[in-house]
Amino acid sequence: MSEVGKPAYAARDPAASSSHRAGLQTRVDAALSRPGSGTPPMPATQLQQLARDLATSGETAAVIRLWDLLGGSKNAEPSTWAAVEELHARGKGRIPTGTLTLPPLAKRTLAPARRLHKICKGRVVSARSGLALVHLDRAAAWVATQRTLGRSSFEAGGARSKFWKELQTVLGVDKETARGLATKPKRKKLI
Repeated sequence: MSEVGKPAYAARDPAASSSHRAGLQTRVDAALSRPGSGTPPMPATQLQQLARDLATSGETAAVIRLWDLLGGSKNAEPSTWAAVEELHARGKGRIPTGTLTLPPLAKRTLAPARRLHKICKGRVVSARSGLALVHLDRAAAWVATQRTLGRSSFEAGGARSKFWKELQTVLGVDKETARGLATKPKRKKLI
């Protein structure tokens, strides 16, 4: 990236940028073509590459459409995830919607930047949850011990961060695992 939010190719040659966008538009049109339109479906490897190219170009709305076409996070390749997370890393208010024309959807959807955030956050929370499963029994035992000692509240008054920090210290786990442990017992109705 040359400037904030602008792909490197845009800084080199505006004509190349225009032809690159036209090429992306053609590829997106082919990928999103309806069944029965006479166009064969695009292979998954080409969809993955297109999603990476769109993420690199800052075409968030098109990335989200392709994400749904790919079947979501379970089918995304690591390199596609990396490109999507790089787009997300631009930060709140700096994620462009994109300039490509997309066919309208029948139902209302979230704004592309918001949907991208939910996709990336889902991956982080899922990883945290997996880490927490290993220590869940120890955390449940600690919570039960605390209850027998008279402690009744673990998250009252927005004290979730205090709770995971306490779990981190008591169980000797890293920050992400402790944050997952602060959520898991709540979902399993232990606290």
